[in-house]
Amino acid sequence: MSIVPPLKRIVRRAMIDAHLIRRAVFIIGDKPIVYAPIRRQSRLLDQMVDQGVWSYEPELSHFVFANPFGYEHFVDCGAHVALFSTVAECSGMYSDITAIEASPATAAYVRNFAQHNGMSFALHECALGAAEGRLKFEIPETGYLMPSHSALSVSKLYRGQAKRKIEVASRPLTDFLKTGRTLVKLDCEGAEETILNAALDTLSKRADIDLIVEIMINDANKQVVFDLMRGAGYGAYLMTNAGLVREERPLTLPVQGVSSKPGAARTGWRNHFFTKSPSAAVERVSLALYGYFP
Repeated sequence: MSIVPPLKRIVRRAMIDAHLIRRAVFIIGDKPIVYAPIRRQSRLLDQMVDQGVWSYEPELSHFVFANPFGYEHFVDCGAHVALFSTVAECSGMYSDITAIEASPATAAYVRNFAQHNGMSFALHECALGAAEGRLKFEIPETGYLMPSHSALSVSKLYRGQAKRKIEVASRPLTDFLKTGRTLVKLDCEGAEETILNAALDTLSKRADIDLIVEIMINDANKQVVFDLMRGAGYGAYLMTNAGLVREERPLTLPVQGVSSKPGAARTGWRNHFFTKSPSAAVERVSLALYGYFP
């Protein structure tokens, strides 16, 4: 990937901020992908535009793109702007891709994005929960069209900030699990324990479902979620830019150099890979993708 010269990058960013440039084009695989509009839509989209499409959780993007275990299905839970669903589709290596997003504003953006880019992944506008029903979500007012977080109770990061509530449809994860080798990415703002508990019987019985679960340093239930997955027969690995690191407990590490306040530490590596594949197979994948396995 070529690096935009600093001066050119500064000028381009100023033109974007002034709304003289209203779209961003990236090449993923061999497919040009267009995002429009771009500014004041979401923090993630701002980062992608300013730093590149591979700048956000690159260890996860490259894993999804490479499809190293030959998954047939990819289920993107908490899809936001559907970055990982897009990466999966552009890889050409999945027969079926499902994006699940609860926020109506975000789902509308993704629907328009998919139509204009000829994307075929299936978008479901709903939350994941214990069962089919309705859930009330809190959304912080951040000035962006699409919320960075929407959850039953939003993060302490937004303490003292105005919030609004919406009601959304809810479905269990098992509704989206098909027959065949499947990768599930689960980033649902603290609802992971509820979602996984509801799918536990299926996850315990099947050996062909791998999961990438976001577990953060300040999650009160991080050990519960970790133990739940281990109890279902999964091996656990922290996903880092240097490789997959075997876990016997959740390695929720703080960002280096950030002075943390009580309850406000930021997570360095947040994605945890759970698989029933043999350790030797995980080692081969880690060495091939990242060049390291401890």
